[in-house]
Amino acid sequence: MTESDGMNEALEGQLRIAITVAGQIGEYIARARESALRRAQAAGEHNAQELATRLHAERAAARAELTAIAQDGWWEHAATEQVVHAWQVARAWADEDPSTRMAAERVRAEIWSRYGIDVDSTGANPADVRAALEQAEADRQNAEAERGRAAAEETEAALLMRQADAEERRAHEAGPDFEQALAAASGTRNDAHLVYDSAERRQRLARDLEAKGVAPDVVDTHVRADISQATLSEAAVPSTKAVKAKRSHRRGPLAARPPELTR
Repeated sequence: MTESDGMNEALEGQLRIAITVAGQIGEYIARARESALRRAQAAGEHNAQELATRLHAERAAARAELTAIAQDGWWEHAATEQVVHAWQVARAWADEDPSTRMAAERVRAEIWSRYGIDVDSTGANPADVRAALEQAEADRQNAEAERGRAAAEETEAALLMRQADAEERRAHEAGPDFEQALAAASGTRNDAHLVYDSAERRQRLARDLEAKGVAPDVVDTHVRADISQATLSEAAVPSTKAVKAKRSHRRGPLAARPPELTR
Protein backbone atom coordinates (compact mmCIF):
# COMPACT_ATOMS: atom_id res chain seq x y z
CA MET A 1 0.00 0.00 0.00
CA THR A 2 1.45 3.38 -0.94
CA GLU A 3 1.49 6.41 1.31
CA SER A 4 -1.02 8.09 -1.01
CA ASP A 5 -3.39 5.14 -0.66
CA GLY A 6 -3.13 5.36 3.11
CA MET A 7 -3.93 9.06 3.04
CA ASN A 8 -6.93 8.47 0.78
CA GLU A 9 -8.23 5.80 3.12
CA ALA A 10 -7.84 8.09 6.11
CA LEU A 11 -9.69 10.91 4.37
CA GLU A 12 -12.43 8.51 3.30
CA GLY A 13 -12.77 7.30 6.88
CA GLN A 14 -13.09 10.89 8.10
CA LEU A 15 -15.71 11.57 5.45
CA ARG A 16 -17.75 8.52 6.47
CA ILE A 17 -17.67 9.71 10.08
CA ALA A 18 -18.60 13.27 9.10
CA ILE A 19 -21.55 12.14 6.98
CA THR A 20 -22.81 9.86 9.75
CA VAL A 21 -22.52 12.60 12.35
CA ALA A 22 -24.22 15.14 10.07
CA GLY A 23 -27.14 12.80 9.48
CA GLN A 24 -27.55 12.09 13.18
CA ILE A 25 -27.38 15.76 14.10
CA GLY A 26 -29.94 16.53 11.41
CA GLU A 27 -32.28 13.91 12.86
CA TYR A 28 -31.69 15.30 16.33
CA ILE A 29 -32.61 18.79 15.16
CA ALA A 30 -35.84 17.48 13.66
CA ARG A 31 -36.79 15.64 16.87
CA ALA A 32 -35.89 18.62 19.06
CA ARG A 33 -38.00 20.88 16.86
CA GLU A 34 -41.01 18.57 17.16
CA SER A 35 -40.57 18.41 20.93
CA ALA A 36 -40.29 22.19 21.17
CA LEU A 37 -43.49 22.61 19.16
CA ARG A 38 -45.37 20.25 21.44
CA ARG A 39 -44.19 22.09 24.53
CA ALA A 40 -44.96 25.49 23.00
CA GLN A 41 -48.48 24.37 22.09
CA ALA A 42 -49.01 23.10 25.63
CA ALA A 43 -47.74 26.40 27.04
CA GLY A 44 -50.28 28.46 25.15
CA GLU A 45 -51.20 29.99 21.81
CA HIS A 46 -48.76 32.89 22.12
CA ASN A 47 -45.76 30.62 22.68
CA ALA A 48 -46.84 28.32 19.86
CA GLN A 49 -47.25 31.22 17.44
CA GLU A 50 -43.92 32.72 18.41
CA LEU A 51 -42.10 29.43 17.86
CA ALA A 52 -43.96 28.76 14.61
CA THR A 53 -42.88 32.16 13.29
CA ARG A 54 -39.25 31.49 14.13
CA LEU A 55 -39.31 28.01 12.64
CA HIS A 56 -40.91 29.36 9.47
CA ALA A 57 -37.98 31.72 9.04
CA GLU A 58 -35.47 28.95 9.75
CA ARG A 59 -37.17 26.62 7.28
CA ALA A 60 -37.04 29.34 4.62
CA ALA A 61 -33.34 29.89 5.36
CA ALA A 62 -32.64 26.17 5.03
CA ARG A 63 -34.55 26.02 1.75
CA ALA A 64 -32.60 28.99 0.39
CA GLU A 65 -29.30 27.48 1.51
CA LEU A 66 -30.05 24.23 -0.31
CA THR A 67 -31.13 25.90 -3.55
CA ALA A 68 -27.57 25.83 -4.89
CA ILE A 69 -27.25 22.04 -4.74
CA ALA A 70 -29.73 21.68 -7.57
CA GLN A 71 -27.04 23.06 -9.88
CA ASP A 72 -24.47 20.64 -11.30
CA GLY A 73 -21.84 23.35 -11.10
CA TRP A 74 -22.15 23.49 -7.31
CA TRP A 75 -21.17 19.84 -7.05
CA GLU A 76 -18.16 20.31 -9.27
CA HIS A 77 -16.66 22.89 -6.91
CA ALA A 78 -18.09 21.99 -3.50
CA ALA A 79 -15.68 20.96 -0.77
CA THR A 80 -16.55 17.90 1.27
CA GLU A 81 -17.39 20.14 4.25
CA GLN A 82 -20.06 21.84 2.15
CA VAL A 83 -21.49 18.51 1.06
CA VAL A 84 -21.60 17.25 4.64
CA HIS A 85 -23.26 20.45 5.81
CA ALA A 86 -25.82 20.24 3.01
CA TRP A 87 -26.70 16.70 4.14
CA GLN A 88 -27.14 17.88 7.71
CA VAL A 89 -29.44 20.77 6.75
CA ALA A 90 -31.44 18.64 4.33
CA ARG A 91 -31.86 15.85 6.86
CA ALA A 92 -33.03 18.32 9.50
CA TRP A 93 -35.90 19.61 7.36
CA ALA A 94 -36.66 16.81 4.88
CA ASP A 95 -39.71 15.57 6.80
CA GLU A 96 -41.39 18.97 6.77
CA ASP A 97 -40.64 20.57 3.44
CA PRO A 98 -41.08 19.00 -0.04
CA SER A 99 -38.32 21.04 -1.65
CA THR A 100 -35.90 20.17 1.14
CA ARG A 101 -36.89 16.52 0.83
CA MET A 102 -35.95 16.67 -2.85
CA ALA A 103 -32.67 18.30 -1.88
CA ALA A 104 -31.99 15.50 0.58
CA GLU A 105 -32.50 12.93 -2.14
CA ARG A 106 -30.13 14.82 -4.42
CA VAL A 107 -27.47 14.94 -1.71
CA ARG A 108 -27.98 11.26 -0.99
CA ALA A 109 -27.53 10.36 -4.66
CA GLU A 110 -24.51 12.62 -5.17
CA ILE A 111 -22.71 11.29 -2.10
CA TRP A 112 -23.20 7.76 -3.39
CA SER A 113 -22.14 8.69 -6.92
CA ARG A 114 -19.10 10.77 -5.98
CA TYR A 115 -17.82 9.04 -2.85
CA GLY A 116 -19.43 5.60 -2.96
CA ILE A 117 -20.96 6.16 0.47
CA ASP A 118 -24.50 5.18 1.42
CA VAL A 119 -25.69 7.87 3.85
CA ASP A 120 -27.94 5.35 5.60
CA SER A 121 -25.10 2.90 6.12
CA THR A 122 -21.80 4.70 5.89
CA GLY A 123 -19.66 1.98 7.41
CA ALA A 124 -18.11 4.46 9.83
CA ASN A 125 -16.58 3.05 12.99
CA PRO A 126 -19.26 3.44 15.74
CA ALA A 127 -16.67 4.39 18.36
CA ASP A 128 -15.28 7.11 16.10
CA VAL A 129 -18.80 8.38 15.44
CA ARG A 130 -19.54 8.56 19.17
CA ALA A 131 -16.31 10.44 19.76
CA ALA A 132 -17.12 12.87 16.94
CA LEU A 133 -20.62 13.45 18.31
CA GLU A 134 -19.25 14.07 21.78
CA GLN A 135 -16.74 16.55 20.39
CA ALA A 136 -19.45 18.27 18.35
CA GLU A 137 -21.59 18.62 21.47
CA ALA A 138 -18.63 19.95 23.45
CA ASP A 139 -17.94 22.47 20.70
CA ARG A 140 -21.60 23.48 20.69
CA GLN A 141 -21.62 24.01 24.44
CA ASN A 142 -18.38 25.99 24.28
CA ALA A 143 -19.78 28.10 21.44
CA GLU A 144 -22.91 28.75 23.46
CA ALA A 145 -20.83 29.77 26.47
CA GLU A 146 -18.72 32.11 24.34
CA ARG A 147 -21.85 33.73 22.91
CA GLY A 148 -23.17 34.22 26.43
CA ARG A 149 -19.94 35.87 27.53
CA ALA A 150 -19.93 37.99 24.37
CA ALA A 151 -23.47 39.20 25.14
CA ALA A 152 -22.41 40.09 28.69
CA GLU A 153 -19.40 42.01 27.42
CA GLU A 154 -21.48 43.86 24.83
CA THR A 155 -23.82 44.96 27.62
CA GLU A 156 -20.83 45.95 29.74
CA ALA A 157 -19.33 47.95 26.89
CA ALA A 158 -22.61 49.77 26.22
CA LEU A 159 -22.79 50.80 29.88
CA LEU A 160 -19.19 52.02 29.78
CA MET A 161 -19.91 54.07 26.67
CA ARG A 162 -22.86 55.72 28.41
CA GLN A 163 -20.64 56.35 31.42
CA ALA A 164 -17.99 57.94 29.18
CA ASP A 165 -20.62 60.19 27.58
CA ALA A 166 -21.75 61.32 31.02
CA GLU A 167 -18.16 61.95 32.12
CA GLU A 168 -17.51 64.04 29.02
CA ARG A 169 -20.59 66.15 29.70
CA ARG A 170 -19.41 66.71 33.26
CA ALA A 171 -15.91 67.53 32.00
CA HIS A 172 -17.25 70.55 30.13
CA GLU A 173 -18.62 71.83 33.44
CA ALA A 174 -15.51 71.05 35.46
CA GLY A 175 -13.86 74.43 35.10
CA PRO A 176 -10.14 74.24 35.99
CA ASP A 177 -10.30 70.45 36.20
CA PHE A 178 -11.50 70.16 32.59
CA GLU A 179 -8.48 68.27 31.24
CA GLN A 180 -8.37 65.80 34.12
CA ALA A 181 -12.09 65.07 33.82
CA LEU A 182 -11.80 64.68 30.05
CA ALA A 183 -8.91 62.24 30.48
CA ALA A 184 -11.04 60.15 32.82
CA ALA A 185 -13.81 60.06 30.21
CA SER A 186 -11.31 59.03 27.55
CA GLY A 187 -10.05 56.20 29.76
CA THR A 188 -13.59 54.92 30.26
CA ARG A 189 -14.21 55.04 26.53
CA ASN A 190 -11.02 53.08 25.90
CA ASP A 191 -12.20 50.47 28.38
CA ALA A 192 -15.46 50.19 26.41
CA HIS A 193 -13.58 49.64 23.17
CA LEU A 194 -11.50 46.91 24.82
CA VAL A 195 -14.63 45.12 25.96
CA TYR A 196 -16.28 45.46 22.55
CA ASP A 197 -13.15 44.00 20.99
CA SER A 198 -13.24 41.06 23.39
CA ALA A 199 -16.92 40.45 22.61
CA GLU A 200 -16.16 40.37 18.88
CA ARG A 201 -13.37 37.84 19.43
CA ARG A 202 -15.71 35.66 21.45
CA GLN A 203 -18.28 35.77 18.66
CA ARG A 204 -15.63 34.73 16.15
CA LEU A 205 -14.55 31.91 18.45
CA ALA A 206 -18.16 30.76 18.77
CA ARG A 207 -18.54 30.65 14.99
CA ASP A 208 -15.24 28.78 14.70
CA LEU A 209 -16.36 26.18 17.24
CA GLU A 210 -19.70 25.76 15.50
CA ALA A 211 -18.05 25.28 12.13
CA LYS A 212 -15.77 22.56 13.50
CA GLY A 213 -18.53 20.20 14.54
CA VAL A 214 -21.89 21.87 14.77
CA ALA A 215 -22.76 24.31 12.05
CA PRO A 216 -24.42 27.63 12.95
CA ASP A 217 -27.84 26.44 11.83
CA VAL A 218 -27.80 23.84 14.61
CA VAL A 219 -27.52 26.52 17.25
CA ASP A 220 -29.97 28.79 15.45
CA THR A 221 -32.50 25.97 15.35
CA HIS A 222 -32.10 25.49 19.11
CA VAL A 223 -30.86 21.91 19.21
CA ARG A 224 -31.83 21.79 22.83
CA ALA A 225 -35.35 23.11 23.10
CA ASP A 226 -34.90 23.90 26.78
CA ILE A 227 -32.20 26.48 26.11
CA SER A 228 -33.49 29.86 27.25
CA GLN A 229 -32.14 33.30 26.58
CA ALA A 230 -31.27 34.92 29.90
CA THR A 231 -31.69 38.69 30.13
CA LEU A 232 -28.59 40.38 31.46
CA SER A 233 -29.13 42.80 34.30
CA GLU A 234 -27.04 45.89 34.78
CA ALA A 235 -26.36 44.68 38.30
CA ALA A 236 -24.33 41.84 36.84
CA VAL A 237 -22.12 44.16 34.79
CA PRO A 238 -18.56 44.52 36.16
CA SER A 239 -17.41 47.95 37.21
CA THR A 240 -14.88 50.02 35.32
CA LYS A 241 -12.20 48.99 37.80
CA ALA A 242 -12.97 45.35 37.13
CA VAL A 243 -12.61 45.99 33.42
CA LYS A 244 -9.19 47.51 33.91
CA ALA A 245 -8.13 44.68 36.19
CA LYS A 246 -8.90 42.02 33.64
CA ARG A 247 -7.26 43.67 30.64
CA SER A 248 -4.29 41.37 31.00
CA HIS A 249 -6.58 38.31 30.96
CA ARG A 250 -8.18 38.88 27.57
CA ARG A 251 -8.17 35.91 25.27
CA GLY A 252 -5.42 35.74 22.70
CA PRO A 253 -5.82 34.96 18.99
CA LEU A 254 -8.09 32.11 18.07
CA ALA A 255 -6.52 28.69 18.05
CA ALA A 256 -5.93 27.28 14.61
CA ARG A 257 -8.69 25.04 13.33
CA PRO A 258 -7.89 21.41 12.63
CA PRO A 259 -7.19 20.44 9.02
CA GLU A 260 -10.32 20.30 6.92
CA LEU A 261 -11.34 17.45 4.69
CA THR A 262 -10.58 17.97 1.05
CA ARG A 263 -11.89 16.24 -1.97
